[in-house]
Amino acid sequence: MLKDLNQVLFIVGPTASGKSGLAIQIANHLQVQNIPTLIISADSRQIYLDLDIITAKEQARPKPFPENLKLSPYKIQGVDHYMLDILKPTESFTLFDFKELAEQIIQKHIGKAKIIIAGGTGLYVDCLINNYQIPKSQTVDSKIRQQIEQDYQDLLQKHSKQEACLMMHDILSQKDPKRAAQIEPQNIYTILRELEVIQRTGKNKMQLSSKSKPSFDFHMIYIKPERSDLYEKINQRVLQMFKMGLEKEAQNVLTKYDASLPSISSIGYPEFQRYKNNEISKEDLIAQISQNTRKYAKRQFTWFNRYTSEDFCQTINSPQEFQI
Repeated sequence: MLKDLNQVLFIVGPTASGKSGLAIQIANHLQVQNIPTLIISADSRQIYLDLDIITAKEQARPKPFPENLKLSPYKIQGVDHYMLDILKPTESFTLFDFKELAEQIIQKHIGKAKIIIAGGTGLYVDCLINNYQIPKSQTVDSKIRQQIEQDYQDLLQKHSKQEACLMMHDILSQKDPKRAAQIEPQNIYTILRELEVIQRTGKNKMQLSSKSKPSFDFHMIYIKPERSDLYEKINQRVLQMFKMGLEKEAQNVLTKYDASLPSISSIGYPEFQRYKNNEISKEDLIAQISQNTRKYAKRQFTWFNRYTSEDFCQTINSPQEFQI
């Protein structure tokens, strides 16, 4: 399996399960045997520059940056990584963009190097293994869009941003609970767009995308830890992030970028915004980031559990269980 250069290896699982570490370990093992190996990140937040500690990057891209970030790899522990630190937080990046770039990299290297795709963004993984045919643009009903955005703005007049996001997420849950489970409550941009598409068509974006067999063979390793163990690891990792300088990073990001950007909606920054506004204490800040990360991990379990009955999926409890 590992030495088959025509088979892409996916390593998936919830946050803090050890995906990146296992991917690098496998890559180094293969490269010692003179088998070229590369890693493509399937993480919707690690694509952004400056969001480093909060997204648990193994290593931020060094400066100066190459001209074409999107297709330029850089080495982490001796392994070429793609799709990490490729955009400024001000730039938009859709599921279509990810699929298009990932497939370019796959087609360039398939058969010549072992390709490992590692990450916890379920839609990124699913769009590749199910070969989503995603329309680049969709018809927009301006009246529906304006009404949904107005509904959100009305909530912001009476509630905090975090509460308003949760309320809009609840509305999506009522209309499409499965799709809502795939989206972080803080990702208000995606929530609003999904509500818009559902109201306009009666279907979510994924249902409007056709699926087919991908052009490559693949195998999947799903790291599925015991929940209690993972949740404790998440709690400890959040504390470690603060020791590494998370507070300073968040202050710099929230000063440099507009807090309403979709890229800044990831877990950590909305909580830091409330802390910055003196709405919560430092203790509450740490507790809320830990709690929201655990909730995100729970949604990731729900997403990746769908693969456990498939022949291509190998489930392990920890990276240490995988025999290289």
